[in-house]
Order: sequence, then C-alpha cells, then structure tokens
Amino acid sequence: MTELQDKLDGDVPDDVPHWIVKFHSEFDERQLTPLDAAKRAYRDILQGHSCLVIHVRSGLTWSVSLERQEVIEVEIAK
Repeated sequence: MTELQDKLDGDVPDDVPHWIVKFHSEFDERQLTPLDAAKRAYRDILQGHSCLVIHVRSGLTWSVSLERQEVIEVEIAK
C-alpha cells in the first residue's frame, strides 16, 4: 500500500485532472433515444453498477464494484 500511496502522492500540479471515473452500459435496442439510453444507464449506476477509476497522473486503473463496495482488479500502467 505504501508504494501505491507514493505513486498517488507524487503528483505534479498542472491542469490535468487527478481522477476520472467511467461508467459503461450497453443496450441493444434500436428505438432508444440518446436521452432514454442515458436515463437507463443512470439507473444502472444507482443500482451499484461497476466503474473504472483512473488516477490520471500515475496511470493506475481500478475496476470497482459499487454494489459490493470492493475493488475488482488493479491495472498498473506500464
């Protein structure tokens, strides 16, 4: 955990965001409008959908299950 904290603390101030969180939903329905798709994806998020959490400056990426409140995997940038 110390190595991870060192990577996260080693930031250099600039205009790059620290964190990006991405949610992903897929729908196979031709009739959906962009607004309908966004509303359905939002419901998925509220029900504990998984997401990717990226620490921009270090390149570390986590897959997080909000439903189980746990990190599913950690990908170390190369």
